[in-house]
Amino acid sequence: MNSRPLSAFARTVLRVADAIPPGRVMTYGDVAAAAGTRAAQAVGVVMARHGYTVAWWRVVPATGELISGHAAESLGLYHEEGTPLLRRDNRWVIDLRSALWTPPRALAERLREGTPEPDTIGHAPAEEASADGA
Repeated sequence: MNSRPLSAFARTVLRVADAIPPGRVMTYGDVAAAAGTRAAQAVGVVMARHGYTVAWWRVVPATGELISGHAAESLGLYHEEGTPLLRRDNRWVIDLRSALWTPPRALAERLREGTPEPDTIGHAPAEEASADGA
């Protein structure tokens, strides 16, 4: 774990991920859009570094495949939450038609208020860190 403060973008990504209801998912691209950007890969980086603080299994690849390296753990969580799943090529995938969640517009606007583009992906720039009192 890193003690550096999170960037505004990372905080927004985590707020969006935290808002996803149990049994529903958003793709990395959907989370990026809700955060006001098209930077799906940056969302992936934030989730890889800091996703342990939220329901990380609810942010998924656009293919609906289970998260690489965490398939067994996430599958148990999907079953527990009742997330719609399908069998494809003898493995489980998320049924995105049924499971995909889009935050209401007003909620998405509140979640991303004041969020800049992800020039620093996971951590706050030095000036933002000092403004936060770190």
